[in-house]
Amino acid sequence: MYAAAPIVPPQSAILTEVNSTFVTLAMDTWQSGGCPVASFDVSLQVLGDGVWHTVENSIPGNSVSIVYHTHGRQLHVLQQM
Repeated sequence: MYAAAPIVPPQSAILTEVNSTFVTLAMDTWQSGGCPVASFDVSLQVLGDGVWHTVENSIPGNSVSIVYHTHGRQLHVLQQM
């Protein structure tokens, strides 16, 4: 028997806080489906820009949440221990 791919949660579950200066992504809302998430990549698209910009690559799959401050371009990753 094969494991299923990770299950994408609804956008409302992932985006827990959003405003003009930061976004908080709840990465622990993904269900493994039997195949755990090894890592995440985060990209950002400015409204009306049409181009996706990579914020970070290879964020560990055990991350609980990711907080990205858009103006200061800071990324904070909270991980399970």
